[in-house]
Amino acid sequence: MGIVDISDWGEILVADLFEHIERGKGSGAGSFIDGNYPYIAASFSNNGYVREVDDASGSLISDGNCIAMIVNGNGGVGRNTYQPKPFVGSSDLQLGYHHRLNQWNGLFLVSCLNKSIERYNYSFSWKRTGESFARETVFLPVLSDGSPDWDAMEQIMCAVVGEQEERLDLVETLAKSTPVSVDINSWAEFRIDQIFNVVKGSRLRSADRIPGDIPYVGASQFNNGITHYISNDEHIHPAGVLTVCYNGPVGTTFYQPNPFWATDDVNVLYPLEKTSPESLLFVAPIIEQVGAKYAYVDKWKLADMKAAVIKLPVDATGGPDWKFMESYMSALIDKKASDLDIFSGLGAAPSKRNGSCSYPH
Repeated sequence: MGIVDISDWGEILVADLFEHIERGKGSGAGSFIDGNYPYIAASFSNNGYVREVDDASGSLISDGNCIAMIVNGNGGVGRNTYQPKPFVGSSDLQLGYHHRLNQWNGLFLVSCLNKSIERYNYSFSWKRTGESFARETVFLPVLSDGSPDWDAMEQIMCAVVGEQEERLDLVETLAKSTPVSVDINSWAEFRIDQIFNVVKGSRLRSADRIPGDIPYVGASQFNNGITHYISNDEHIHPAGVLTVCYNGPVGTTFYQPNPFWATDDVNVLYPLEKTSPESLLFVAPIIEQVGAKYAYVDKWKLADMKAAVIKLPVDATGGPDWKFMESYMSALIDKKASDLDIFSGLGAAPSKRNGSCSYPH
């Protein structure tokens, strides 16, 4: 939903919004036995809902399709909720009714009321009652005569809800993705130093760092391990290698696509054979999983890292099957690119509702 134009909105007394206002009739959720009616308290959390209660006589039940305005209570005073169906309401609520009210413009009203309330200083000691409540105003879309534009409120909220439902549909699409199990029974074990030359990173004191555009890879689990950008170039490692933390977040492994400086908390793994970025991305989480166990002994020492054993797919010669790893990871990257397209859609999902709402009258 884009920015809403409020240039033609007007200020309306809250009391004038409703054709009828009544007090909630409940005396506290704890005084009721379990039943079938929602008990709505003077609370903004969970839309005011506390539990289902019984009212055998029906004398304490309030009609739904109203705005429940919290007029007293510690923390909730001044806030508002929309109640769609019959309920038992706390006596700390004022319930506003209007024949034009529905779930769409009701939700819109709640948002505007809660925003307008920021101008007031209601608290547990200053209740939203009497003269203060009578003076309370809210900014809303209005018609030429200054009355509330119920249709405009409904259409705006319909568009908002429609967009959010589409975003939820996109998220559900991602949630339905199931993990793919990989059969590793035919994989073989390799020492890390059989496939990589493991080199320790170089210390660079913070006082000696010169700002620049060279990635400075340290003991971090975030941002591909990059903690700073420097111009120091005495110990630069080339692109196309892996970095593994042996200190700090032990085992954290990243593929480095650009030349960089590695701190002395990081070991750099140079492939002994020519390998693609996709193949190294395949290997990185395998190394990380093996390295995680060293976190319990504080550090993954250089000698231990070289001797650590990882399992990899093998080709006909018994060596690492780099082509398989490349093709597998390429397919996975394509799949994740599609997922990213879905996430991109979350920021600009067009509304399919076109302002058309359905609701109980």
